[in-house]
Amino acid sequence: MSPAILNINNSGICLFQNDRVLYKEVGIILNSDDGFLLGSKAMDSRRILPKNINHDFWSNLSEAKIQSSSFSNYSSADLVSYQLKEALQLINNNDPIIIIYPSYLDSENLSLLLGIANALNIKIITFIESSIAATKEKYFASKIIHLDIHLHGITASLMSDKRDVSVEESIFIEECGLFQLYDSWINLITESCIEQLRYDPMHSAKTDQMLYDKIIKIVDETTKKNKVTINVDPESKSKVIKIGSSAFIDAVNTNYRHLVNKIRPLFSRNENYVLQLTQQVAKLPGLISLLESSFSCFVRVLDDLEPEKGAYRFNLNAFDNNAPSICRALPYESENMVDTEKADTGSFAPTHILYDHVAYEISEVPIYIGTDVKTYDRFIKLDTNSPGVSRKHCSIHMQEGHCIFNDLSRYGSYLNDRKVKEETVLQIGDLLKIGSPSIEFNLISIER
Repeated sequence: MSPAILNINNSGICLFQNDRVLYKEVGIILNSDDGFLLGSKAMDSRRILPKNINHDFWSNLSEAKIQSSSFSNYSSADLVSYQLKEALQLINNNDPIIIIYPSYLDSENLSLLLGIANALNIKIITFIESSIAATKEKYFASKIIHLDIHLHGITASLMSDKRDVSVEESIFIEECGLFQLYDSWINLITESCIEQLRYDPMHSAKTDQMLYDKIIKIVDETTKKNKVTINVDPESKSKVIKIGSSAFIDAVNTNYRHLVNKIRPLFSRNENYVLQLTQQVAKLPGLISLLESSFSCFVRVLDDLEPEKGAYRFNLNAFDNNAPSICRALPYESENMVDTEKADTGSFAPTHILYDHVAYEISEVPIYIGTDVKTYDRFIKLDTNSPGVSRKHCSIHMQEGHCIFNDLSRYGSYLNDRKVKEETVLQIGDLLKIGSPSIEFNLISIER
């Protein structure tokens, strides 16, 4: 009997064994009059009984009591234990388990999870970070950035390009989770109802819940049709609206741009990249096009269950019965070539840098920023007493249609709240910060 694979991504807790999915449910729980209900049963009442719902117990795994009247007697660890017990009753008691975990869980969370498993007599072989399990193919002369989505955010992991796959850096991006996107789409539908029908479907919890039940199907239709038709009240055939599919992309544009801004520091200008997306990420309408145009790189969509199947690369002979480990590297299975020809991203390049209400045009002649830069042709001079700012702190210029930023300081600079390590490409909407307290510069576009 092969080990069972348990992927604890809360957007779909998945138990996989012998090429079969035995269990797949969202990490959400309802405290009802009849006891706890999990997954789809809890989702059915998410909007009707919102105070009785908890959907962050996997992402906030701890032994502290939950600050909620409906769950005040429980910790998130208790709720995790309850879902583990429900899922793992579908396998034999003695079957060993490989856990695939999201990168936002740290060693303390995993230690607690191991303790929960021990209390349930679950035998864990190892813990494998999800991007490592999913990444089986290596790309010649290209680095991989892996994206996966959860209920409350997206994880982005920069993978190593060594002999084995491991994680060089991983970040968790809030405001881009499934629930945030669902809320944006529901708001779009609500506004369209009010505009087209003078009817607010949020007037009752029943119609509110009905829209949330249908939202996945509605969004899927937007990827296949130019316009979708939505019956917002099943008890009334007259309450039907039509929305253009592009409106669904516009509704989450702020979330998408936030994602792009947050992952940009993972990219270095002189490297080629492959963006590797899970199925759930790839199904988000319009996101692949934005990623391709923003980063001019190859996008690969993983097959369904690729993380679960990839976990079987773990060498079972390395398992120590007395000490389940964290597996930090797995072998690649193959190496492929990708088209590294760069796409045109000129439309995303800023034309000006805005500082202190003045817009400075960005050209091929560098703009130097610092406390002593008057010897250069173009400059933004900062106060000599600015703490954390070098005399020649950084420069910005255009090169081959790209806006290039170079940090020249000993203090460092921050792009979208992440430290810039090397030469970086800037885009419209970026926020640059230097010094302490921060001096801010906005990258903008002004029509010429």
